[in-house]
Amino acid sequence: MTNGERQNFIKSTLAFALSSKGISVALTIAGAGAIVAAAFVGKKFYPPEEFGKLAGMITINQMATAFSCAGYNHSLLRLIDRKSKTLEVPVHLLWQVVLGNLIASIVSAAFFTSWFLPDNFPSILFLVISNQVAVMLSALLRANDLYFLSQLALQLWRLTTFAVVVAASVMSFSLTPMSVALAIGVVNIAISTLIAIRNYHSLHFIASSQQTSSEDQPTSVDFLTLSMGFFASMISMSLLRNFDRLVSARVLGLADMGNLFFIGTIVCYPFFLVSGQLTFFQLPRYRRLITHKLLAHDTKVWTSLALAGALVTILCIAVLNTTGVSEQLGAPIPLKLATIYAVIGAAAVIYSNYSAAFGAVASAAKVWRANLLTIILITISVASISLIKPSITTIITTMAALWLFRTAIFHWECHHCIHKPQEMDGRISTTAKSEA
Repeated sequence: MTNGERQNFIKSTLAFALSSKGISVALTIAGAGAIVAAAFVGKKFYPPEEFGKLAGMITINQMATAFSCAGYNHSLLRLIDRKSKTLEVPVHLLWQVVLGNLIASIVSAAFFTSWFLPDNFPSILFLVISNQVAVMLSALLRANDLYFLSQLALQLWRLTTFAVVVAASVMSFSLTPMSVALAIGVVNIAISTLIAIRNYHSLHFIASSQQTSSEDQPTSVDFLTLSMGFFASMISMSLLRNFDRLVSARVLGLADMGNLFFIGTIVCYPFFLVSGQLTFFQLPRYRRLITHKLLAHDTKVWTSLALAGALVTILCIAVLNTTGVSEQLGAPIPLKLATIYAVIGAAAVIYSNYSAAFGAVASAAKVWRANLLTIILITISVASISLIKPSITTIITTMAALWLFRTAIFHWECHHCIHKPQEMDGRISTTAKSEA
Protein backbone atom coordinates (compact mmCIF):
# COMPACT_ATOMS: atom_id res chain seq x y z
CA MET A 1 0.00 0.00 0.00
CA THR A 2 1.44 3.37 -1.07
CA ASN A 3 1.44 6.45 1.17
CA GLY A 4 -1.37 7.97 -0.88
CA GLU A 5 -3.49 4.85 -0.62
CA ARG A 6 -2.79 4.65 3.11
CA GLN A 7 -3.85 8.27 3.62
CA ASN A 8 -7.02 7.75 1.58
CA PHE A 9 -7.82 4.64 3.63
CA ILE A 10 -7.32 6.53 6.90
CA LYS A 11 -9.47 9.43 5.69
CA SER A 12 -12.28 7.18 4.52
CA THR A 13 -12.16 5.20 7.77
CA LEU A 14 -12.33 8.38 9.88
CA ALA A 15 -15.13 9.74 7.71
CA PHE A 16 -17.14 6.56 8.23
CA ALA A 17 -16.41 6.48 11.97
CA LEU A 18 -17.72 10.04 12.37
CA SER A 19 -20.75 9.50 10.12
CA SER A 20 -24.17 8.48 11.39
CA LYS A 21 -23.60 4.97 10.04
CA GLY A 22 -20.29 4.71 11.85
CA ILE A 23 -21.77 5.95 15.11
CA SER A 24 -24.65 3.50 14.73
CA VAL A 25 -22.13 0.65 14.40
CA ALA A 26 -20.42 1.90 17.59
CA LEU A 27 -23.81 1.90 19.30
CA THR A 28 -24.39 -1.69 18.18
CA ILE A 29 -21.06 -2.65 19.75
CA ALA A 30 -22.03 -0.79 22.94
CA GLY A 31 -25.31 -2.73 23.08
CA ALA A 32 -23.50 -6.04 22.67
CA GLY A 33 -20.99 -5.01 25.33
CA ALA A 34 -23.84 -4.13 27.68
CA ILE A 35 -25.28 -7.66 27.45
CA VAL A 36 -21.85 -9.25 28.00
CA ALA A 37 -21.27 -6.98 31.01
CA ALA A 38 -24.75 -7.72 32.37
CA ALA A 39 -23.99 -11.46 32.06
CA PHE A 40 -20.78 -11.04 34.09
CA VAL A 41 -22.44 -8.94 36.79
CA GLY A 42 -25.49 -11.18 37.04
CA LYS A 43 -23.40 -14.35 37.20
CA LYS A 44 -21.20 -12.84 39.91
CA PHE A 45 -23.88 -11.50 42.25
CA TYR A 46 -27.02 -13.60 41.79
CA PRO A 47 -27.99 -17.19 42.69
CA PRO A 48 -28.19 -19.66 39.75
CA GLU A 49 -32.00 -19.77 39.66
CA GLU A 50 -32.36 -15.99 39.75
CA PHE A 51 -29.66 -15.57 37.11
CA GLY A 52 -31.51 -18.15 35.01
CA LYS A 53 -34.64 -16.01 35.12
CA LEU A 54 -32.60 -12.99 34.02
CA ALA A 55 -31.16 -15.08 31.18
CA GLY A 56 -34.72 -16.03 30.23
CA MET A 57 -35.78 -12.37 30.03
CA ILE A 58 -32.76 -11.47 27.89
CA THR A 59 -33.46 -14.43 25.59
CA ILE A 60 -37.08 -13.34 25.26
CA ASN A 61 -35.94 -9.85 24.23
CA GLN A 62 -33.52 -11.25 21.67
CA MET A 63 -36.15 -13.53 20.14
CA ALA A 64 -38.96 -10.97 20.36
CA THR A 65 -37.30 -8.90 17.63
CA ALA A 66 -37.85 -11.79 15.23
CA PHE A 67 -41.19 -13.03 16.55
CA SER A 68 -43.20 -9.94 17.46
CA CYS A 69 -43.09 -7.95 14.21
CA ALA A 70 -43.82 -10.87 11.86
CA GLY A 71 -41.39 -9.48 9.25
CA TYR A 72 -43.37 -6.28 8.72
CA ASN A 73 -40.54 -4.07 10.00
CA HIS A 74 -38.52 -5.13 6.95
CA SER A 75 -41.26 -5.36 4.32
CA LEU A 76 -42.34 -1.78 5.11
CA LEU A 77 -38.96 -0.57 3.87
CA ARG A 78 -39.92 -1.82 0.40
CA LEU A 79 -42.68 0.82 0.22
CA ILE A 80 -40.27 3.76 0.36
CA ASP A 81 -40.17 6.19 -2.54
CA ARG A 82 -36.39 6.41 -2.98
CA LYS A 83 -36.54 9.86 -4.55
CA SER A 84 -38.65 11.64 -1.94
CA LYS A 85 -37.62 9.38 0.97
CA THR A 86 -41.32 9.06 1.77
CA LEU A 87 -42.86 5.92 3.19
CA GLU A 88 -46.37 5.72 1.72
CA VAL A 89 -48.49 2.91 3.17
CA PRO A 90 -52.02 2.34 1.83
CA VAL A 91 -54.58 2.04 4.62
CA HIS A 92 -55.41 -1.57 3.73
CA LEU A 93 -51.74 -2.50 4.16
CA LEU A 94 -51.47 -0.43 7.33
CA TRP A 95 -54.30 -2.41 8.87
CA GLN A 96 -52.55 -5.60 7.83
CA VAL A 97 -49.41 -4.44 9.64
CA VAL A 98 -51.31 -3.46 12.81
CA LEU A 99 -53.30 -6.71 12.98
CA GLY A 100 -50.29 -8.83 12.05
CA ASN A 101 -48.17 -7.24 14.77
CA LEU A 102 -50.93 -7.59 17.35
CA ILE A 103 -51.45 -11.28 16.61
CA ALA A 104 -47.68 -11.93 16.54
CA SER A 105 -47.25 -10.16 19.90
CA ILE A 106 -49.93 -12.21 21.65
CA VAL A 107 -48.80 -15.53 20.16
CA SER A 108 -45.09 -14.91 20.83
CA ALA A 109 -45.77 -13.71 24.40
CA ALA A 110 -47.81 -16.87 25.08
CA PHE A 111 -45.00 -19.01 23.66
CA PHE A 112 -42.29 -17.25 25.66
CA THR A 113 -44.34 -17.47 28.85
CA SER A 114 -45.02 -21.19 28.54
CA TRP A 115 -41.46 -22.00 27.47
CA PHE A 116 -39.31 -19.85 29.76
CA LEU A 117 -41.22 -18.17 32.59
CA PRO A 118 -44.69 -19.59 33.38
CA ASP A 119 -47.19 -17.35 35.17
CA ASN A 120 -45.59 -14.17 33.80
CA PHE A 121 -47.78 -13.58 30.72
CA PRO A 122 -48.84 -9.94 31.48
CA SER A 123 -45.28 -8.73 32.05
CA ILE A 124 -43.90 -10.65 29.06
CA LEU A 125 -46.69 -9.36 26.79
CA PHE A 126 -45.86 -5.80 27.88
CA LEU A 127 -42.18 -6.50 27.20
CA VAL A 128 -42.89 -7.94 23.74
CA ILE A 129 -45.14 -5.03 22.75
CA SER A 130 -42.58 -2.48 23.92
CA ASN A 131 -39.91 -4.28 21.92
CA GLN A 132 -42.22 -4.24 18.92
CA VAL A 133 -42.72 -0.47 19.25
CA ALA A 134 -38.95 0.08 19.32
CA VAL A 135 -38.30 -2.23 16.34
CA MET A 136 -41.01 -0.67 14.15
CA LEU A 137 -39.77 2.83 15.03
CA SER A 138 -36.24 1.74 14.20
CA ALA A 139 -37.37 0.61 10.74
CA LEU A 140 -39.07 3.97 10.11
CA LEU A 141 -36.00 5.90 11.30
CA ARG A 142 -33.73 3.80 9.12
CA ALA A 143 -36.00 4.45 6.14
CA ASN A 144 -35.32 8.16 6.64
CA ASP A 145 -31.54 7.65 6.97
CA LEU A 146 -31.58 8.42 10.71
CA TYR A 147 -29.17 5.57 11.41
CA PHE A 148 -28.02 6.60 14.88
CA LEU A 149 -31.55 6.98 16.24
CA SER A 150 -32.60 3.79 14.46
CA GLN A 151 -29.86 1.84 16.20
CA LEU A 152 -30.56 3.57 19.51
CA ALA A 153 -34.16 2.34 19.38
CA LEU A 154 -32.89 -1.21 18.80
CA GLN A 155 -30.27 -1.10 21.55
CA LEU A 156 -32.45 0.46 24.25
CA TRP A 157 -33.38 -2.83 25.88
CA ARG A 158 -29.75 -3.98 26.04
CA LEU A 159 -28.54 -0.77 27.69
CA THR A 160 -31.52 -0.83 30.07
CA THR A 161 -30.86 -4.46 31.01
CA PHE A 162 -27.29 -3.61 31.98
CA ALA A 163 -28.44 -0.61 34.02
CA VAL A 164 -31.08 -2.69 35.84
CA VAL A 165 -28.63 -5.51 36.65
CA VAL A 166 -26.00 -3.11 37.96
CA ALA A 167 -28.55 -1.14 40.01
CA ALA A 168 -29.94 -4.36 41.46
CA SER A 169 -26.47 -5.61 42.45
CA VAL A 170 -25.48 -2.27 44.03
CA MET A 171 -28.75 -1.85 45.92
CA SER A 172 -29.03 -5.58 46.72
CA PHE A 173 -32.62 -6.08 45.61
CA SER A 174 -34.06 -9.14 43.89
CA LEU A 175 -34.33 -9.32 40.11
CA THR A 176 -37.79 -10.68 39.40
CA PRO A 177 -38.98 -11.24 35.81
CA MET A 178 -41.70 -8.64 36.36
CA SER A 179 -39.26 -5.95 37.54
CA VAL A 180 -36.91 -6.51 34.60
CA ALA A 181 -39.77 -6.58 32.09
CA LEU A 182 -41.31 -3.44 33.58
CA ALA A 183 -38.02 -1.51 33.51
CA ILE A 184 -37.17 -2.49 29.93
CA GLY A 185 -40.74 -1.97 28.70
CA VAL A 186 -41.13 1.48 30.26
CA VAL A 187 -37.76 2.67 28.91
CA ASN A 188 -38.47 1.24 25.45
CA ILE A 189 -41.83 2.98 25.15
CA ALA A 190 -40.77 6.24 26.83
CA ILE A 191 -37.57 6.78 24.83
CA SER A 192 -39.20 5.59 21.59
CA THR A 193 -42.03 8.08 22.11
CA LEU A 194 -39.57 10.90 22.76
CA ILE A 195 -37.57 10.01 19.64
CA ALA A 196 -40.73 9.89 17.52
CA ILE A 197 -41.98 13.26 18.84
CA ARG A 198 -38.57 14.91 18.52
CA ASN A 199 -38.14 13.72 14.93
CA TYR A 200 -41.77 13.87 13.83
CA HIS A 201 -41.10 16.26 10.97
CA SER A 202 -38.20 14.12 9.70
CA LEU A 203 -40.29 10.97 9.48
CA HIS A 204 -41.86 11.11 6.03
CA PHE A 205 -44.78 8.77 6.53
CA ILE A 206 -48.11 8.83 4.66
CA ALA A 207 -51.12 6.60 5.23
CA SER A 208 -52.84 6.89 1.87
CA SER A 209 -56.58 6.27 1.60
CA GLN A 210 -56.29 4.33 -1.63
CA GLN A 211 -53.80 2.03 -3.23
CA THR A 212 -51.31 3.81 -5.43
CA SER A 213 -51.02 2.83 -9.07
CA SER A 214 -47.25 2.55 -8.81
CA GLU A 215 -45.88 -0.69 -10.22
CA ASP A 216 -43.68 -0.99 -7.14
CA GLN A 217 -46.67 -0.94 -4.79
CA PRO A 218 -47.47 -4.52 -3.69
CA THR A 219 -50.94 -5.95 -3.29
CA SER A 220 -52.09 -7.25 0.08
CA VAL A 221 -51.13 -10.79 -0.92
CA ASP A 222 -47.70 -9.72 -2.23
CA PHE A 223 -47.05 -7.70 0.91
CA LEU A 224 -48.05 -10.61 3.16
CA THR A 225 -45.87 -13.01 1.16
CA LEU A 226 -42.89 -10.65 1.39
CA SER A 227 -43.41 -10.17 5.14
CA MET A 228 -43.67 -13.92 5.71
CA GLY A 229 -40.43 -14.36 3.77
CA PHE A 230 -38.62 -12.01 6.12
CA PHE A 231 -40.42 -13.63 9.06
CA ALA A 232 -39.18 -17.09 8.07
CA SER A 233 -35.61 -15.79 7.76
CA MET A 234 -35.72 -14.10 11.16
CA ILE A 235 -37.39 -17.06 12.87
CA SER A 236 -34.86 -19.55 11.52
CA MET A 237 -31.91 -17.43 12.67
CA SER A 238 -33.49 -16.67 16.04
CA LEU A 239 -34.14 -20.36 16.72
CA LEU A 240 -30.62 -21.22 15.60
CA ARG A 241 -28.93 -18.62 17.80
CA ASN A 242 -31.00 -19.56 20.85
CA PHE A 243 -31.22 -23.32 20.36
CA ASP A 244 -29.16 -24.08 23.49
CA ARG A 245 -31.39 -21.94 25.70
CA LEU A 246 -34.62 -23.26 24.19
CA VAL A 247 -33.65 -26.86 24.88
CA SER A 248 -31.96 -26.35 28.27
CA ALA A 249 -34.85 -24.25 29.63
CA ARG A 250 -37.23 -27.05 28.73
CA VAL A 251 -35.31 -30.15 29.78
CA LEU A 252 -32.68 -29.02 32.31
CA GLY A 253 -34.15 -25.99 34.09
CA LEU A 254 -33.44 -22.29 34.42
CA ALA A 255 -30.23 -22.70 36.43
CA ASP A 256 -28.55 -24.78 33.69
CA MET A 257 -29.98 -22.49 31.02
CA GLY A 258 -28.37 -19.57 32.87
CA ASN A 259 -25.00 -21.33 32.71
CA LEU A 260 -25.32 -21.94 28.98
CA PHE A 261 -26.51 -18.38 28.44
CA PHE A 262 -23.44 -17.05 30.25
CA ILE A 263 -20.90 -19.19 28.40
CA GLY A 264 -22.60 -18.70 25.03
CA THR A 265 -22.82 -14.93 25.53
CA ILE A 266 -19.17 -14.56 26.50
CA VAL A 267 -17.86 -16.75 23.68
CA CYS A 268 -20.37 -16.28 20.82
CA TYR A 269 -21.58 -12.69 21.14
CA PRO A 270 -18.49 -11.13 19.50
CA PHE A 271 -18.82 -13.56 16.57
CA PHE A 272 -22.55 -12.88 16.20
CA LEU A 273 -21.84 -9.14 16.24
CA VAL A 274 -19.28 -9.51 13.45
CA SER A 275 -21.59 -11.80 11.46
CA GLY A 276 -24.44 -9.29 11.58
CA GLN A 277 -22.26 -6.43 10.38
CA LEU A 278 -20.64 -8.65 7.75
CA THR A 279 -23.97 -9.43 6.09
CA PHE A 280 -24.97 -5.77 6.28
CA PHE A 281 -21.85 -4.63 4.40
CA GLN A 282 -21.39 -7.57 2.01
CA LEU A 283 -24.95 -7.75 0.67
CA PRO A 284 -24.84 -4.42 -1.28
CA ARG A 285 -21.38 -5.35 -2.56
CA TYR A 286 -22.55 -8.71 -3.89
CA ARG A 287 -25.62 -7.11 -5.46
CA ARG A 288 -23.27 -4.95 -7.55
CA LEU A 289 -21.01 -7.83 -8.57
CA ILE A 290 -20.67 -11.47 -7.59
CA THR A 291 -18.70 -14.29 -9.19
CA HIS A 292 -17.57 -17.72 -8.02
CA LYS A 293 -14.01 -16.40 -7.81
CA LEU A 294 -14.98 -13.39 -5.69
CA LEU A 295 -17.10 -15.49 -3.32
CA ALA A 296 -14.33 -18.09 -2.98
CA HIS A 297 -11.81 -15.35 -2.17
CA ASP A 298 -14.05 -13.69 0.41
CA THR A 299 -14.95 -17.04 1.95
CA LYS A 300 -11.27 -17.92 2.32
CA VAL A 301 -10.54 -14.59 4.00
CA TRP A 302 -13.48 -14.73 6.43
CA THR A 303 -12.94 -18.42 7.19
CA SER A 304 -9.33 -17.69 8.12
CA LEU A 305 -10.35 -14.76 10.31
CA ALA A 306 -13.17 -16.73 11.95
CA LEU A 307 -10.94 -19.71 12.76
CA ALA A 308 -8.22 -17.42 14.07
CA GLY A 309 -10.79 -15.67 16.25
CA ALA A 310 -12.02 -19.02 17.55
CA LEU A 311 -8.47 -20.11 18.38
CA VAL A 312 -7.69 -16.84 20.18
CA THR A 313 -10.94 -17.15 22.15
CA ILE A 314 -10.12 -20.69 23.25
CA LEU A 315 -6.58 -19.68 24.26
CA CYS A 316 -7.83 -16.68 26.25
CA ILE A 317 -10.32 -18.79 28.18
CA ALA A 318 -7.65 -21.43 28.83
CA VAL A 319 -5.39 -18.71 30.26
CA LEU A 320 -8.20 -17.28 32.41
CA ASN A 321 -8.97 -20.74 33.78
CA THR A 322 -5.31 -21.64 34.37
CA THR A 323 -4.48 -18.39 36.16
CA GLY A 324 -7.62 -18.54 38.28
CA VAL A 325 -8.98 -15.24 36.98
CA SER A 326 -12.26 -16.83 35.93
CA GLU A 327 -12.70 -18.22 39.46
CA GLN A 328 -12.11 -14.77 40.94
CA LEU A 329 -14.76 -13.36 38.62
CA GLY A 330 -17.13 -16.02 39.93
CA ALA A 331 -17.68 -17.33 36.42
CA PRO A 332 -15.49 -20.31 35.44
CA ILE A 333 -15.96 -21.41 31.83
CA PRO A 334 -15.32 -25.11 31.00
CA LEU A 335 -12.83 -25.24 28.15
CA LYS A 336 -14.70 -28.05 26.35
CA LEU A 337 -17.92 -26.04 26.20
CA ALA A 338 -16.04 -22.88 25.21
CA THR A 339 -14.42 -24.78 22.32
CA ILE A 340 -17.79 -25.94 20.96
CA TYR A 341 -19.22 -22.42 21.27
CA ALA A 342 -16.14 -21.03 19.48
CA VAL A 343 -16.87 -23.42 16.59
CA ILE A 344 -20.45 -22.11 16.53
CA GLY A 345 -19.18 -18.52 16.45
CA ALA A 346 -16.77 -19.26 13.59
CA ALA A 347 -19.55 -21.02 11.66
CA ALA A 348 -21.81 -17.96 12.15
CA VAL A 349 -19.21 -15.65 10.57
CA ILE A 350 -18.60 -17.98 7.60
CA TYR A 351 -22.34 -18.45 7.16
CA SER A 352 -22.95 -14.68 7.10
CA ASN A 353 -20.76 -14.25 4.04
CA TYR A 354 -22.70 -16.99 2.23
CA SER A 355 -25.95 -15.44 3.46
CA ALA A 356 -25.05 -12.09 1.89
CA ALA A 357 -24.17 -13.78 -1.40
CA PHE A 358 -27.33 -15.89 -1.34
CA GLY A 359 -29.45 -12.83 -0.65
CA ALA A 360 -27.92 -11.13 -3.68
CA VAL A 361 -28.62 -13.88 -6.22
CA ALA A 362 -31.29 -16.26 -4.93
CA SER A 363 -34.98 -16.23 -5.80
CA ALA A 364 -37.58 -15.81 -3.07
CA ALA A 365 -38.55 -19.48 -3.52
CA LYS A 366 -35.01 -20.65 -2.81
CA VAL A 367 -34.81 -18.46 0.29
CA TRP A 368 -38.10 -19.91 1.52
CA ARG A 369 -36.79 -23.43 0.94
CA ALA A 370 -33.54 -22.85 2.83
CA ASN A 371 -35.29 -21.24 5.81
CA LEU A 372 -38.08 -23.83 5.91
CA LEU A 373 -35.51 -26.64 5.91
CA THR A 374 -33.66 -24.99 8.80
CA ILE A 375 -36.86 -24.53 10.83
CA ILE A 376 -37.87 -28.17 10.24
CA LEU A 377 -34.44 -29.44 11.30
CA ILE A 378 -34.43 -27.30 14.44
CA THR A 379 -37.96 -28.42 15.34
CA ILE A 380 -37.02 -32.09 14.88
CA SER A 381 -33.83 -31.58 16.92
CA VAL A 382 -35.68 -29.89 19.78
CA ALA A 383 -38.37 -32.59 19.82
CA SER A 384 -35.85 -35.44 19.63
CA ILE A 385 -33.48 -34.11 22.26
CA SER A 386 -36.35 -33.30 24.60
CA LEU A 387 -37.32 -36.98 24.74
CA ILE A 388 -34.13 -37.70 26.68
CA LYS A 389 -32.34 -35.85 29.45
CA PRO A 390 -29.38 -34.61 27.43
CA SER A 391 -26.13 -33.35 28.83
CA ILE A 392 -25.11 -29.75 28.31
CA THR A 393 -22.41 -30.96 25.92
CA THR A 394 -24.97 -32.83 23.82
CA ILE A 395 -27.16 -29.73 23.54
CA ILE A 396 -24.48 -27.37 22.29
CA THR A 397 -22.90 -30.05 20.06
CA THR A 398 -26.30 -30.41 18.37
CA MET A 399 -26.45 -26.63 18.06
CA ALA A 400 -23.00 -26.61 16.40
CA ALA A 401 -24.12 -29.32 13.97
CA LEU A 402 -27.18 -27.25 13.01
CA TRP A 403 -25.01 -24.18 12.36
CA LEU A 404 -22.60 -26.19 10.20
CA PHE A 405 -25.53 -27.75 8.32
CA ARG A 406 -27.09 -24.35 7.54
CA THR A 407 -23.71 -23.05 6.39
CA ALA A 408 -23.38 -26.08 4.09
CA ILE A 409 -26.88 -25.48 2.71
CA PHE A 410 -26.06 -21.88 1.81
CA HIS A 411 -22.69 -22.86 0.35
CA TRP A 412 -24.46 -25.35 -1.94
CA GLU A 413 -27.23 -22.90 -2.87
CA CYS A 414 -24.74 -20.12 -3.68
CA HIS A 415 -22.75 -22.46 -5.88
CA HIS A 416 -25.87 -23.25 -7.92
CA CYS A 417 -27.31 -19.72 -8.02
CA ILE A 418 -24.43 -17.45 -8.98
CA HIS A 419 -24.26 -18.60 -12.60
CA LYS A 420 -28.03 -18.18 -13.06
CA PRO A 421 -28.72 -14.44 -13.35
CA GLN A 422 -32.34 -15.09 -14.37
CA GLU A 423 -33.04 -16.19 -10.79
CA MET A 424 -32.22 -12.80 -9.31
CA ASP A 425 -35.84 -11.65 -9.67
CA GLY A 426 -37.75 -11.52 -6.41
CA ARG A 427 -34.62 -11.77 -4.29
CA ILE A 428 -34.71 -10.89 -0.63
CA SER A 429 -32.03 -10.80 2.01
CA THR A 430 -31.75 -14.03 3.96
CA THR A 431 -30.64 -12.49 7.19
CA ALA A 432 -32.79 -9.73 8.66
CA LYS A 433 -31.15 -7.09 10.85
CA SER A 434 -32.49 -7.48 14.57
CA GLU A 435 -30.20 -7.24 17.38
CA ALA A 436 -27.28 -7.40 17.74
